[in-house]
Amino acid sequence: NGVETTFHSFWGQFGWMAIPMPVNVYRGFVLFVLGVLIGAGLFAWRQHWPRALDGPQRDALIVLTVTAVFVFAAFVLYNRDFVQFQGRYLFPALVPLAALVAVGLTGWITLVPARFSARFPVVNWLPVAALMGLAVFAWYALDTYIVPNLRSW
Repeated sequence: NGVETTFHSFWGQFGWMAIPMPVNVYRGFVLFVLGVLIGAGLFAWRQHWPRALDGPQRDALIVLTVTAVFVFAAFVLYNRDFVQFQGRYLFPALVPLAALVAVGLTGWITLVPARFSARFPVVNWLPVAALMGLAVFAWYALDTYIVPNLRSW
């Protein structure tokens, strides 16, 4: 129950947790997260990552990883005493999570042959298009779930 509530509230559960989005929306976000994780694995495998990083890049990766680990550890420890499975407590890890999303979406592009992406460079912009889709969804969620329910509570 805690993982589900945290996941829902991280992606969008509004009005002091009283206004969730439909279950299908969260299922879509589960697929997105799985796609990002698989894509990150593809990127790491195809780019020989993190061995291919130079010193400062590796240091930045370590800082981002340690930040994410500390935020998740603090979340778990906090919830041992005060049961509040709210995704907002994971927001300090947004920068490392955003880096993971960028790597994960880029990982799918590594499957495209270089000849094809050179001939059709728009393919290289598909990760950006996916992120624009998230921005459009944020507008949709505001208009569909948040604003109409502001009056109800």
